[in-house]
This record gives sequence, structure tokens and C-alpha cells, in this order.
Amino acid sequence: MRYLLILLLPSVLFCLSKKHVDEEFPLIQPIAVEFAPKSTDTDKDHIFDQFDKCPNTPLGYKVDKDGCALKAMIVLVQGNKQNTSIIISTQAGSVTIDEVDQYVTIASKNKPPSKPQKIQAKELNSFFGMLSSKAQEKKLRYTLYFNNLDINSESSLVLQNLLNELQKMKNPSIKIIGHTDTMGSLQKNYTLGLKRAQSIAQIIKDTGIHYLNLEVDSYSEVNLAIQTEDKVKEQLNRRVEVFIQ
Repeated sequence: MRYLLILLLPSVLFCLSKKHVDEEFPLIQPIAVEFAPKSTDTDKDHIFDQFDKCPNTPLGYKVDKDGCALKAMIVLVQGNKQNTSIIISTQAGSVTIDEVDQYVTIASKNKPPSKPQKIQAKELNSFFGMLSSKAQEKKLRYTLYFNNLDINSESSLVLQNLLNELQKMKNPSIKIIGHTDTMGSLQKNYTLGLKRAQSIAQIIKDTGIHYLNLEVDSYSEVNLAIQTEDKVKEQLNRRVEVFIQ
């Protein structure tokens, strides 16, 4: 009889324990749990694939809320001049950037530029790493002074030095900016400054120099070397600046 009790005791205890649990927790029922699939970002543009309208954006490209690459991103970085500002315009509106390391983006010519935002150094290096490394290369700046549309005699020597330096460089990038004094209207001065810049660009082209790109622009009278009132003749403001890198 002793052995029989020993054998039955575990079963008795199990029955008591199960009954006790059922009485204490009568509402506990097994449930099935379903887990949502993990969201993925295949092109690593921080837009999940299910929301990404451009799923194959190249790595590192700045994208909009739909994951599509932006048409343009303009950043104002610190240069040689202080208190610089730039105006970015599309057919739908304009935005001014007047603080260093601010940027705007342009998604379409039919949409206004975005509001200015601050860009962090890490992000700047990520997006513009190639430009940052190029910025460490040799950079040259020349100023050529004009009498109306003709370069003056002193600047002719500077122009020759400029051309000699370009001959030594491999695929340089060239930016030419024309300036005026405050004698004419803003629009007329823009045209005059552009013609001055174009004349230097044509001389560079005529020499047969191979370059990566050549950009021509006019600042009219809005970036004076010598600050003057309106309608003032100033030789030092009638100039063309050439930046070479």
C-alpha cells in the first residue's frame, strides 16, 4: 500500500494544481500573435520602400519626401567675402540665403525653393565630399579692369598671366563674373557686366585651352569693390573677376 501511495501522489498533486490554476485565472486563453513584416529601405535614402516612389536613388543623393532625387541643392559656404547672400529663384518664387551653411533645395522649376535650413558639417561632407576635396586644390583669382567694354592696358598683362596659368592646368574649372559701377540702371549694368565677362570667356576659348567647365555671369552693380552712391563713376568697380580651380 505504501508503494501505491507513492506512485499516485504526483498525479494527485498535478490535478490539484491544474484545478487551482483554472479557478484563479479563469479568463486566460491562448492567443495567436502576428508580427508585421520589417520595413526596408533598399536604396538607403531614409524613405521606406513602401513609401518610396523612386526606389533606386543612387547612394548619397539628397531626396524629397517621396524618395526622389532633388533637382538642385544650393548651399552658402564661407568664402573670402563677408556678409554674402544669394537669391535662389524658380518660376514659382524666390528665397534668399544670408547665413553661412544654410541651404535650400529645388524640386522643380514650377515649385518655389524650399525654406532655408542649416546643414551640419557631417552632412555637408557627405553630399559635397568631391567638391570639398577639390576645394583643397590650387585656386586662382584674377581681377581685370575695364574702360567700357575694353580691358585697360595694365590688366592686359594680368590677362596674359591668367592665360599662361591656364595652359599649365589640366581641365580647370573657370568662373567669370562681370561687374560695373553705379552709373547706369541695374538692368543695363547687368548687361554691361555680362558683356565684359563674355569678352574674357571668348579670349579663353580662342586660345584653345581645354577646360572642364566655363561659367559666365554678371553681378551688375550689386557687389561693388568700392562702395559708392548711385550714379558715381568708379574705375575699380568696372571689372571682371576670374576664378580658376
